Amino acid sequence: MNKLNQPKVFLIKMVLMSVMCLNILFTYATNSVFDGTMSINVSGNNRTMVVHVPANIEENSPLMISLHGRWGNGAAQQQCARFESIADTARFIVVYPDGLPQAILGGGGNTGWDVSGATDDDITFFRAIINTMYDRYKINKSRVYLSGFSIGGMETYHAANVAAKTFAAFASVSGYPLNEYHRYYIGARPVPFMHIHGKYDGFVKVDSVPIVVDNWVIRNGCNPVPVVTDKLGVYTKSVYSAANSSFQYIYYALDGRGHEYTITDTFNPSKEIWNFVKRYTLNDVCDTTLKWNPNFQMQKEGIVPVGWTTFVDSRSVNGSNQIVTSGPRIITLGDGSDYQHGFLLQSGSQTGSLTYGFDKQRTLQLQPGRYKIKFRVIAYNSESVGKTLTMQLKNRNNNTDIYSLAVQPVNCIQNNVAKNFTLASYDVTIRNYGEYQLSFTLPAGFVEMMVADLGVYSFINDNTGVETTKIDTVSADELVDVYTVNGNMVSSKKSLSLSLRELKNGVYIVSSCERSYVTKVLK
Repeated sequence: MNKLNQPKVFLIKMVLMSVMCLNILFTYATNSVFDGTMSINVSGNNRTMVVHVPANIEENSPLMISLHGRWGNGAAQQQCARFESIADTARFIVVYPDGLPQAILGGGGNTGWDVSGATDDDITFFRAIINTMYDRYKINKSRVYLSGFSIGGMETYHAANVAAKTFAAFASVSGYPLNEYHRYYIGARPVPFMHIHGKYDGFVKVDSVPIVVDNWVIRNGCNPVPVVTDKLGVYTKSVYSAANSSFQYIYYALDGRGHEYTITDTFNPSKEIWNFVKRYTLNDVCDTTLKWNPNFQMQKEGIVPVGWTTFVDSRSVNGSNQIVTSGPRIITLGDGSDYQHGFLLQSGSQTGSLTYGFDKQRTLQLQPGRYKIKFRVIAYNSESVGKTLTMQLKNRNNNTDIYSLAVQPVNCIQNNVAKNFTLASYDVTIRNYGEYQLSFTLPAGFVEMMVADLGVYSFINDNTGVETTKIDTVSADELVDVYTVNGNMVSSKKSLSLSLRELKNGVYIVSSCERSYVTKVLK
């Protein structure tokens, strides 16, 4: 059975486990401004929450919202997480909301959160909490954080996708999006995220955590090679550092722990969560156009990255981070190269390809909108210069939404130094949500090329690099670079006649490679 695609029976089993909080002893803070239950009206419904406001709380203080597990409530989460003593010292407000019975969980007393996003009434509730805390205590809306346990952690992941502009940072304990709720990995912005999970969690199965981590690291554009720290008998900590104007992702795998939110003398999840999220605000600068970046240039040498599959003739290799010494793989480039690492593509007597998205648990998920796909390519040897590399984006859900781009690199690697890559940029308009497969294909004939700097971004207008437009006649056999009117290169170093045959109908800017003349062409 697919570990992330658990049937509804799996969710119903969450009756007892989601509220397993072993440390039930709790000391309430004293002299607080408020320590009890509040209720607010949200879209005509009365919603309740447990609230702790430290004594003499200052204006512009942070807010932590902590979500309970299935069959739980705010009071139960308060007993588990025990943020109060941390809040009193660090000066922030903490709120433990009460979830509602969820039909997807069986209704009745099965309280939880709308992790499917069917209505997102809970997201509306969270925003109402923020506004209430602002009205009463003038919290800092740029320093609001969300964390949760079990199904509360699943809701935290969901919120990171649909409410990335509401919360500054996120943390999940023993919860991740199940396959039927795993969508929308490309929210409004990259987000700082911490995940904590017991190594013996057989309920929200720890075996599936690496898939979630991989997907989120790619969405954030982090360094895919973590810095790992082991604290014997306590945890293994993996830090995926920020890159590409993004934020880091941290994963704690806890020794000897199952499906639980447990505070011990050696590890306090709540303290780790606070120490992580407190560093971030919604005002932190990041690249909001960044949607997906596998960071070939920061991968380990000699691997096919996880989530990718290579084909050369009849031989295929699925990415597993296992070192290989031949065939398509991450290679290291010499000093003076534009990148430290890149992916070496190869074909044989038949075509060769590199594909992301064969595994349905690792796909490129795109919401409706305009995107730009960028990458850089260089021939591995002189024989491969001018050969065609084809990029294809295909909707796995219907196999009909297919977009492709052909690129011919004009330079090759010399003496292990790769400089002056050919930039490829492709604009695509997505009209319906889809899970996409991205592939790069080389023609038969033992062609070798290297790809680096691959990413998917929200569309923004780029300058063409063509500073002056001079209308002039370009002959059919003259080599040209072709740009869209937005300035994105769609064809390079090809004859005008060949370029026009390959292009869709539209208006293009054609720049001669041989002369300083540019013309506008209507096809």
